[in-house]
Amino acid sequence: MKEKDIIDRLRSLSSAEARAGMARRYGIDTGRAFGVAVSTLRPIAREIGRDHDLAHDLWASGFHEARLLA
Repeated sequence: MKEKDIIDRLRSLSSAEARAGMARRYGIDTGRAFGVAVSTLRPIAREIGRDHDLAHDLWASGFHEARLLA
């Protein structure tokens, strides 16, 4: 799986309501967040598995959820 595919998948799962809740409840800067719950991210992380190069690319993207997956 490539970084672009994962970012596209996160974008498809995005939620404006969840993004607002992230900012309100946790003080997360949502300027670079999709609003995807951690409970949704965990199965994606298991599916992706471990890949150092992919983790580096996800981190470099700057998106909150991508960094959690990294």
